Amino acid sequence: MPSTESNWCCGSAGIYNLLQPELAGDLLRRKIDSVRETLEFNPTAITLVTGNPGCLYQIRASIREAKLPLGVIHPAVYLTERLQG
Repeated sequence: MPSTESNWCCGSAGIYNLLQPELAGDLLRRKIDSVRETLEFNPTAITLVTGNPGCLYQIRASIREAKLPLGVIHPAVYLTERLQG
């Protein structure tokens, strides 16, 4: 079953990750664990879409570090790619 925490914070929250790096890191680890759980449920998933720029960069960096086979993009990019075929 996919994670029920998809709408939870990734720990970026503006400058929260700079002011509270340990707590932000805990949130980010939980988010990446949630992504892993979702990938186990749906291993054919290839893209994570987020509209928050801070989340996009924070999650993208962690997914790369974790070597997960998942792209992270903004909804505008996702829609543009789909419309271009």
